[in-house]
Amino acid sequence: MKVTFVFNYMTQHQYPFAQAMYELFGDDFLFLETEDFEEERKNMGWDTDYSKLSYVRKYVSPDDDKVVVDSDIVMFGGVHFLYIRQRLEAGKMSFRCMERLYKKGRIHALAPKGYIRKLKEYTKYNNTPCYLLCCGAYVPADFDMFGGHKNKRLKWGYFTSLNNKDWYELRDLKSRQGEPVRILWTGRMLDWKHVLDGVKAFKTLIKHKKNVHMTVVGNGDEHALLASYIKENGLKDHVTMMDFMPASEVRQLMEQSDIYLMTSDYNEGWGAVVNEAMDSGCAVIASVGAGSAYYLIEDKKNGRIYKPGDIKSLAVIMEELTDDIYLRQSLGQQAHKTISEVWSPNEAAARFKRIIDQVAGNGYDAILPEYTNGPLSKAETILPGKKII
Repeated sequence: MKVTFVFNYMTQHQYPFAQAMYELFGDDFLFLETEDFEEERKNMGWDTDYSKLSYVRKYVSPDDDKVVVDSDIVMFGGVHFLYIRQRLEAGKMSFRCMERLYKKGRIHALAPKGYIRKLKEYTKYNNTPCYLLCCGAYVPADFDMFGGHKNKRLKWGYFTSLNNKDWYELRDLKSRQGEPVRILWTGRMLDWKHVLDGVKAFKTLIKHKKNVHMTVVGNGDEHALLASYIKENGLKDHVTMMDFMPASEVRQLMEQSDIYLMTSDYNEGWGAVVNEAMDSGCAVIASVGAGSAYYLIEDKKNGRIYKPGDIKSLAVIMEELTDDIYLRQSLGQQAHKTISEVWSPNEAAARFKRIIDQVAGNGYDAILPEYTNGPLSKAETILPGKKII
């Protein structure tokens, strides 16, 4: 079976799953890049050099148009419809990996030109073997606006590299006794990522004289505002600000931290830092605005979730976890288990292979395996801001 992925480019969030697929399929697996890597990502410390991978190369049209049509299974992500049309018209099994379409509000689905285009590019193919891989809990709600991929929506996401360490090895519990509880936030400091919410909530812990310290890693438009807030509120001894750093160093910080904060609103399609922090054994507090939150976190079992912008609730949760070491450790241990056993690149590749094996034996009419949770389980509709937590 020839399996081809067509994406805009390889990233550190695509590589682990792609590598797991290559290990399963060998030279029958191909990853085609349609664009060059974004300069902004390079400046953020992202890994960018995948040229040594034998299964990765640039898309060369029109030669690769035939490769895409002739492959047994194709997954598309982040590419123009021109790369997809021929495959769909041929009626061959395909998977479209998508984040939210309407991050700025679902009302934008009603724009006439955009609505008609969605009908032509998605809804038209509802009766073909083309499945929607939903990279985020709110993707199905967006596709409900025009009925795209109805009854063919599956949970998906980004699968980050695993540290392959035991939770107890990661936490090194004895060496941490007596030290402050360490809280971490990382990312681009954009308005919709709301880093200031995390620091404002953290400020309440300092008021209560908690033994805590916060580290904020990143840069962006909100950097100056954040620095000013920290200075004006006397937090310089309690909050450390650091610039972007290589991904490997961020993971080290995560492994040294007790609590990880994800404060983004609904503009955050997925939020792969949640995967990484959970794999690092952190007790994660995530805003449900992030597309990954409802897929990865079961509240009070393997992490905590809160409504984006609700600084008071965030502060309460932070204080609970700061005060209760056993709760922190329990959430962190279960978080690590979730990523290593369910939302891992190897498990995702194994599940994807089972689908491919079904197709090989039964053709495109094969019934997909039904998982109760995790990758390739059924993606239900969740309206932004409506689910009760």
